[in-house]
Parts: sequence; C-alpha cells; structure tokens
Amino acid sequence: MRDKQIHEADGQKTFAIILDAGNEALAAVKIFARDKRPTAASFKAIGAFERAELSFFDRATKTHEPIPIDEHVEVASLAGDIAVEPDGTPGVHVHAVLGRRDGSAIAGHLNRGIVRPTLEVNLTEQHGYLKKRHDHETGLMLIALDDQTSRSFRENRHSMMRTLLAATATLLAVLAALPASAQFDATPGNAPLYPGGPRQGLGPPSITDHVPDLRLHSSQGGIPGAGPPLGAANPRFYEPSPSPPRLYRRAERTNGPGRHCRTAARQCALARPATLGDDCTCRTSRGRRQGFVVR
Repeated sequence: MRDKQIHEADGQKTFAIILDAGNEALAAVKIFARDKRPTAASFKAIGAFERAELSFFDRATKTHEPIPIDEHVEVASLAGDIAVEPDGTPGVHVHAVLGRRDGSAIAGHLNRGIVRPTLEVNLTEQHGYLKKRHDHETGLMLIALDDQTSRSFRENRHSMMRTLLAATATLLAVLAALPASAQFDATPGNAPLYPGGPRQGLGPPSITDHVPDLRLHSSQGGIPGAGPPLGAANPRFYEPSPSPPRLYRRAERTNGPGRHCRTAARQCALARPATLGDDCTCRTSRGRRQGFVVR
C-alpha cells in the first residue's frame, strides 16, 4: 500500500491511496486511519477484487448476514467514512457495489476484499470531528451528531479563550511599557463655551485654571484622561500643575475683548474672545504654558 497527500485547502486534506495485488482493502484503510488519525473523513474507490465478502444487516436479528464472493469482481463503487470510536480509535465503515462477469452486481457492507490487480482510493480528511456511539435500538455503532456539535463547541470555546488571553496579555504588556507620567496626562480638550464656563472636552484648562477640570484620577489607576475605574475609592479632581515662574512682564489689565493668549513660549488664538489681561494657557511641545489674554 502506498499513500500520498495530493491537495490541501480550507482545512481539508486529500490523499491518494494505492493498494496492490494481495492487499486486503478494509485492513489497508484501517492502517492508514491508525497512522494519520483523522477525526472525520470520507473516501471512495474503484478497482477489482479476486475475492471478497459482503454482508447484509438483518434488523430483526441485529446481525450481519455474510455474503461470500469467490470470484473475480470489479469494484464498480466503494464508499466509506471514518469517525472516532468511543475508545478514541478511528472507526472505518465501508459499503461496496461489485460487478460480476455477466454484468450483474451485488452490493452490501464490505467485510473484506482481496485486491487484484489494484484498488485506487481517494480519501478526503475534513477539518471537524465525528464521533460514533452505540445505538441501543440497532446494536450498531452510529455517528452521533450531538457529540460532534458539543465537541466542536468545546474546541471553539477553547480557541476563543486562547485568543482572549493572548489579547489580554498583549494589552497588559503595552500598558506596562507606558511611562508612569502617562497616568496623569490629560487628553486634549477644547476651550470653555465662555470665560469661566464649563469646558467642552476632557482637556486641561484653556481660559482659566480656576474651574475644576472634568477629569478624575485616583491611586487605583484607570484610563488616562477618562477617570478612575468604577468603584475606585476617594477619587480626586484633577488639579493643574503650578505654572513655572513667569519670565515675562504681565501687561496692565484693560477693558475690552482679547482674541489671543501670550505666554513666554508662544502666542495662540483663543476659541472665544476673553477679557484683556485674564489668565489663559497655550499648548506647547512641553505641555500647556500659562499666559494672559491680549488683542
């Protein structure tokens, strides 16, 4: 007996199995199944037997009645499947249609067939699981689809759990690599709708730093800029860091609207006009810098 894998796609493998003269067909397929350990497969074959034995299942007696064939016959059709027995070994089930010299045919369950000159088997291994179970009504070992479904469900569940654990481990590794300061950095927000009013986003103060920021932080951690986790004890409001010593001369407060904020680092446009001389901040590459409103 010789076998070769000739195709693989979408989890399915196809094998060509060639039996030579003198090989016993059923035993050869069982040897292949024992070596490859498929959990679900089907096959078909053509060729010839020098002698064979079929059988017919009698439902009344729950036994197979043997049909001996002591002549050369053509294997007009041979089909079978492979599923897992309760003890974990592969179970092979085969039926055959055999043609005599006069053109008549005989068919049944294949018990054995001695090959001459050849038997060409095409076997497809499916990506799945078929399990056999003893049927009390017939006394036969039959494929139980409910076992297949529960096995497939267990395999899918285990696969999903592995994927979830891998994703969780990746996320934890990314969070662990973040600098400690990232836990206290805010997400950029927008300026208040009006001076001293509520802010539109979660970012740091834009016009004045006297209004409490909407972000919460706690020692229990949490997503940066989105507050502590649910149930965190004693959360505290975000408090802006004190501004560095002013390196500029504060302009004298005057009446009238201003549209820009001037800091020691840069000047930026305000979202809405504010009173000249009021406190304000501008974003810089090193964070927000405090300044005052100018025209």
